[in-house]
Amino acid sequence: MKRARLESLNGKAEAIFNDFSSLQSALDAASAFQGVKYSALEPERQFLIEKDWNYFGLFSMGQDGPVPVESFSVPDSRADFLEGTVRESIVELASSRPRLAIETASKFASSRLLRIPVSSGFPESPVRIFIENVLFSGRAPIVDSKGQKSFERVFSSPVIDFSGLVSLVCSEPVNNLGFETMNCGCCVPDSIDAKNILPSGRVNVRFLKEGFYFNSCSKAWANSFHESNDFRESRQLRKEEYGLSVFPSGPFSRGMEKEILLGDARRLQMSGDVEIISGSSYEWVCSKVESALSKEINSMKSALDSVSAGLETEKNLQLNSSGLLYYSEGSCEKVFGSAVSAVASEVLCALPHALRSGFGQKLGVALEAISGAVASDLESIASSAGSRFSAGFCRAAVEPEFAHYIFREFSGLYNVKKPLVRISPSFD
Repeated sequence: MKRARLESLNGKAEAIFNDFSSLQSALDAASAFQGVKYSALEPERQFLIEKDWNYFGLFSMGQDGPVPVESFSVPDSRADFLEGTVRESIVELASSRPRLAIETASKFASSRLLRIPVSSGFPESPVRIFIENVLFSGRAPIVDSKGQKSFERVFSSPVIDFSGLVSLVCSEPVNNLGFETMNCGCCVPDSIDAKNILPSGRVNVRFLKEGFYFNSCSKAWANSFHESNDFRESRQLRKEEYGLSVFPSGPFSRGMEKEILLGDARRLQMSGDVEIISGSSYEWVCSKVESALSKEINSMKSALDSVSAGLETEKNLQLNSSGLLYYSEGSCEKVFGSAVSAVASEVLCALPHALRSGFGQKLGVALEAISGAVASDLESIASSAGSRFSAGFCRAAVEPEFAHYIFREFSGLYNVKKPLVRISPSFD
């Protein structure tokens, strides 16, 4: 019996093994040859991802077999380490040992959302597991590396962190960012107005002001511009003088033509600083097939929406039947719903930082450009309120007296709540 077979898929060779040990041996050989550490998901997780199932999921019986039911309610099943069902155990612990109730609920929430055994507990890096699932689903190799958050700037003013919102904007229906859907061969855009175009593409612009500098939405692009163009000392001095986190791009003279990022070009054209002349090198996403990344992000969002709606319904029922004094914040639904929300929001808020730092410049610049487009909306609100504004990747600093007003207006604009958009005194 053959241990493996090779299949060609979109110009890539895919090896399928009959047993896990043979797969692991092949990965070890590939790791030694390539000089990187490749990983394989455990067979159970592979099976669940391929089926689009989860641990403790609910099913209804259809004509062709079991059909998953989209629900994130408390599992009413049993586990070896619990005396009763999950629901019964959380109810009992919530009244006697609330901290243990939260820990138990978190284990089951992690298992449900990340497709890992409940015995794994709460993972050290949920976003890394999330990305592994995306890579496997998208038929991409899994490299054993841990994406870390990178806060490249110190803010002393109140900071609005919109990392979770950037994750949502990366997914359908807004975008369809993904390892396998960027620059597909079937949906090549014919203009900068195409719906599937990314702000990380490049266009030719004509500058309309003399001695002009601008701060790019992309640190990677700004660094590349700085290294490959004249006047490096001028940019270094300007960066130090203004306390910038990235090198400014410039100086540009009136009438000068240059290739810059589409996201920057659109913002500068709106402010009357440049005019877009022509497209140069587009970046886009597939319009026909949803990426594995988008599917997983939307699954997390669905979990957040489901538990939020369930908690609101339960609260209203308790208030209507028993009155305010009898509404319990320690109910089983509240404990489990909070655990689901904590896991999902942690993944979504950490995701842009992990993807930006560990998966190549093309994806990194796309994420920075998407973050920059969101920051432009935030800047408009700050400007209308009369507040100074300073943006970094997925976050922006505003003046203290305007912070809560700007936060409320921005959250309402995108119809997204905490913790996907959050405010804090500062980042350090």
